[in-house]
Amino acid sequence: MVDGGGKRYRTSWHWHDCVMILLPISGSVEFRDETRHAGTWLAQDRFVVVPKTQMHETVAATGHRHLAVYVSDSLIAGAQSSLGPLARLSKPAGSALVFPVTADIRALQRLCSAAGGDPSASGLSGPYLAAALLVRLLVHIERAGPLRNSSTRDSGEIRVTDIRSFIEERIAENL
Repeated sequence: MVDGGGKRYRTSWHWHDCVMILLPISGSVEFRDETRHAGTWLAQDRFVVVPKTQMHETVAATGHRHLAVYVSDSLIAGAQSSLGPLARLSKPAGSALVFPVTADIRALQRLCSAAGGDPSASGLSGPYLAAALLVRLLVHIERAGPLRNSSTRDSGEIRVTDIRSFIEERIAENL
């Protein structure tokens, strides 16, 4: 797991040799992959699962933070012994899938990101929290239906989410 983002966050087109799960923590990010160059907006209510070797880029105009979870083939194979088949993750997917975030995923994500994305930084409980988040994500990806593709039409709603996040983070300050 990696905690990432920042002001004017951008990654150029790239790919990973494993599945990547991108969970926004604050702000919003526009995600583009090989199949949707128009972009999909992600905020705290949704996350994206990017198949391995799929070209993608992310762009955020305002302050943005996310948790990226990288899931190897061997981890998927090992998890299947206790969780059952993980067909969406173990077979090559055609494109990235967007899923809704549940309250339990959000809670586990906040606990993991409190240590800056480094599970070992949160003491003895850190690795267990990271493992609990990973298991919850894997089960949710397999059992929940992906969201319809969001588009640039969603950008107005996402901007309102950005503004609310900005205000909530600075509520004690004189804005």
